[in-house]
Parts: sequence; C-alpha cells; structure tokens
Amino acid sequence: MVSGDEPPMISAPWGEAHPAHCVPLVKGSPWLFYNPYSTPYGSSEKFVAWQISRAVAEVYGEDLSVEDIRDQYLLTNSVGKVQIRTEGVPVEMDFALPRALSRGPIFPLYFGLVITTFLLVMAAYFRTLRRTLKVFHQRMFFWGAMILLMGGHMATLIILPRLSEYWILQGVVFGTVQRWSQAQTGAVPLAYLAALVVTGLSWTLALHQFRQVEAPKN
Repeated sequence: MVSGDEPPMISAPWGEAHPAHCVPLVKGSPWLFYNPYSTPYGSSEKFVAWQISRAVAEVYGEDLSVEDIRDQYLLTNSVGKVQIRTEGVPVEMDFALPRALSRGPIFPLYFGLVITTFLLVMAAYFRTLRRTLKVFHQRMFFWGAMILLMGGHMATLIILPRLSEYWILQGVVFGTVQRWSQAQTGAVPLAYLAALVVTGLSWTLALHQFRQVEAPKN
C-alpha cells in the first residue's frame, strides 16, 4: 500500500519499468493498493515472464526460469500485446508445482467471529427476559439485536463493496492473517484453539443467561 497520486514503478533487473496497477483503499482515499505483479500494455514478453516467475515464487515458493516461462507460455499478438498461449497444460501441472502457500487460519477467524458475535448477542437478549422488564422493552431489544446482526451482514454485502473493491477487502484480511501465521510458530493450531476457547466461553455465557430466563407473568 502506498500514499500519493502517482503509482509506484515496477523495475525489472535489466531496466525495463512500468507503473503498477493501483486501486484506492477506499474510494476517494489517497491510500492506494497496488499490484506488484502488474503487466500493463507495452510490457515485453520478458517482463511479463519475470512477473509470472515472481508471482509463482510468492504463491508456490518455487523459482521458475524467466526464459522457460517466456518460451513456453507467452506470445505477442497482432496488436503488440503479450498474452498467454491457449494451448498446452497449465503452468502448475507443467512444472509440477506444489500446492499454493496456505492463506493461514482463515476458517477459525471467521468461525470464531461469527459464532461468538451471535452467542454474545443472544446472551444479552436472554438477560432481558426477566419479569422486572416490560414486554415492550424486551421486544425492542430483540428487534434491535436482529437489526444489529442483519445490519452487519448487509454491510459486508452492500455497503463495504460500495466503498472499496471486494478483492481489496479480501486481500487485506487474507494478507494480514497469512503474514501473522508465517511469522508465528504454531499459528494455525493456536488460532483454532483460540477460536474454540472464545466460542466455548461465549456458549457458556449464553447458556447461563438462558437458564436464568423467567417465565412472563400471567
């Protein structure tokens, strides 16, 4: 991510350079996310092959020859644009690449966040089911909780995509989790353990409040 009006230049070892493709973090924001593997119009076959080799090294952890990629997979069409050859097997199969590097413990992050939020809201609602509170106040809290849960869900589907590109939001989450998991030893089992502990505590709290529910007066 960079700040400013000008996109950063991506320079190859032999001197060829092109501006990176940029998208604002939030529409109208000076903070820009840029693609370090951009291959804009005017890139040479060697530059495109170099970018592919860099992306393969980042995703698969393997080093591929720029010359092999250029000779086997790239061609320049009639309008001077470099493109991937349509024939042949995919690069993953041709070079017997391993599985892509893990994105990190995304599942326990989402699972813990969603389930814990739901259980905490339900625990708060169960706490309102007391004879000391009027039915009107109980119903107001119930519908407020439903609006809160549904509002959060709708925000991820409607509001956030209007503020920024979906792939940017996804990349921020995935990139942050991936870098954390790579920097910490045992990050994946730790994330699952933390998700189970937090979810378990939320379940215990919700169950306790449910057991304290009082029947309404006749």
